[in-house]
Amino acid sequence: MATYRKRHGKWQARIQTNSGPTQARTFFTMRDAKLWARKVERDIDLGIHTIKPALLTVGEAFKRYLTEVTPRKKSAAIEQYRIQAWRLHPVSRRILHDLKISHLAAWRDEQINQGYSANTIRLHLAVLSHLYTVAQHEWGYEDLKNPVQHLHKPKLPGARETRITNK
Repeated sequence: MATYRKRHGKWQARIQTNSGPTQARTFFTMRDAKLWARKVERDIDLGIHTIKPALLTVGEAFKRYLTEVTPRKKSAAIEQYRIQAWRLHPVSRRILHDLKISHLAAWRDEQINQGYSANTIRLHLAVLSHLYTVAQHEWGYEDLKNPVQHLHKPKLPGARETRITNK
């Protein structure tokens, strides 16, 4: 639904949708503003005009994920720790669409060199992968590619061997 307001002697038409950011345009007459708004709303209804969501950094996406997704999980406290680790790392300043496998490979190697176990690294990557899945399916970023899917994860160590004795 469009809203109209007069600003500095001109008319601004604003269209808000649930699937994306607000679109606004300023016109000299109210008639032009209404014509534009009707055309855009009609195009949205017909699927001709799609509103793309705003670009997010990985850190901003994790902030939204932390408020919308994490509270519904059983292991929310542990996941908050992992998300905080991602948000403190420089990789979180990258745009979600621009995060490449090479960035994640460098992050993975850095974590291995710092002495983190293979399972810890895999669990951190799982949170990032789920962030991409939620962004694709629920936040309107349909064209987003998940770089975690094609990243080689560290190999888990073999299982321990236990033997029962009579002692």
